[in-house]
Amino acid sequence: MRKTFIYFFALLLVVLLIIGTILSAPNVRSAAYRAFPELVEYGFRAKLRYFVQNRLFESANGILLSQINFVEWFSSQRNVLLPGLVANAEFVVERIRNEQDYIKISSFLNRFVSSNPKLLPAHLWVARAHILEKPHLTFKHLNIAKKLAPAEGQIYRIALETALLHNLPKQKREWCQSYYQARQFGGPHPYEYEPMFRGVGERKIAVDTFTKDGRYQLIENFGLQLDKETVYSFNLNPGDMRRLRVHLAIGAGYQVEFGDFDIYRGGAKRTVPSNKLILSSWSSFTPKKGLIYTTSADGATITIHTPPEVFGEVDRLDIRMRVRRLPPVSPDVCAVG
Repeated sequence: MRKTFIYFFALLLVVLLIIGTILSAPNVRSAAYRAFPELVEYGFRAKLRYFVQNRLFESANGILLSQINFVEWFSSQRNVLLPGLVANAEFVVERIRNEQDYIKISSFLNRFVSSNPKLLPAHLWVARAHILEKPHLTFKHLNIAKKLAPAEGQIYRIALETALLHNLPKQKREWCQSYYQARQFGGPHPYEYEPMFRGVGERKIAVDTFTKDGRYQLIENFGLQLDKETVYSFNLNPGDMRRLRVHLAIGAGYQVEFGDFDIYRGGAKRTVPSNKLILSSWSSFTPKKGLIYTTSADGATITIHTPPEVFGEVDRLDIRMRVRRLPPVSPDVCAVG
């Protein structure tokens, strides 16, 4: 009996020592706090992996329900476990390729959206789950999603797919108009980081330049327009410009067409024709000279390549450019709208 008491007392001392260390050492306490949500996420992810790989989405639905139960047990409010739940839900959803499989996880999705009514992905996923049987609920959730983030192209893709599937000409016309008329002032991006403009919206454009003597400048312009050729002016510190890069805070699915560039130095103007410009991009595509198709939700970064003598000394730069949204469905669908 005495020996058992000694073992118990020693174990208790070890536990108290560990707790005391965590409470008294900020670095250890912080590391434990950060590790806990990730351990929960990866624990449920390990259970999900087999069922997702074998497309057993009914079983994946049960695991996601267990995770949301645990998250809500931990705290009834939004808490540090929510990002892990979102990540695991994305892990499942990204591997679904038809509406029938969305229906198999619909009990989780309905629970998830009711617990997080301001979370954009939740409304998009629930909208897809209702496409076949309850299109009115699809449009209900898409309208909520549009208020949360009108920049998100998936909203309009799901809406138009639903309207076409159920032959709903009124909804087709309304969503076509919404897609092309939307003027978003912020778009979705992962929560872990901030893109260059701290959000993606159609009003933002910037250029950065490098001069012969190694100086770097970043100049912003907040007047980006859609659907018409516009001249964007940038006042620069005088220098011999050797490289130009254009940053556009727009999402995926845009066509960017460059016109002529006007270069100024001391009031004298020179024009660089668009056919002299060679374009490259970090993530976009260039189907023909002077034309870019964007593919990233974090905006487009476009480098303008020219021989050194083309730019030369510059103190002001005018860029002609037209930006328009690419159609989310066959062009004639919205044209006959």
